[in-house]
Amino acid sequence: RSVKTYTINFKRILVKLDLTNVDLFIYFYERLRNNIKDKLSKKNRFDNLYKYIAKAIKINNRLYKR
Repeated sequence: RSVKTYTINFKRILVKLDLTNVDLFIYFYERLRNNIKDKLSKKNRFDNLYKYIAKAIKINNRLYKR
């Protein structure tokens, strides 16, 4: 599944959960594909979850556009 599809489902779950910002980052990251995790871990850390999600989608689009 694409990161975009995963993000839609993640946001649905997000509304129902009472998690800290750190927990949300971890929850999102742990369920990504390994190749996307690898690219994200090489980048700067994000303090905004939505910017982090946008970066993951951008990485996914680049990887699977080829």
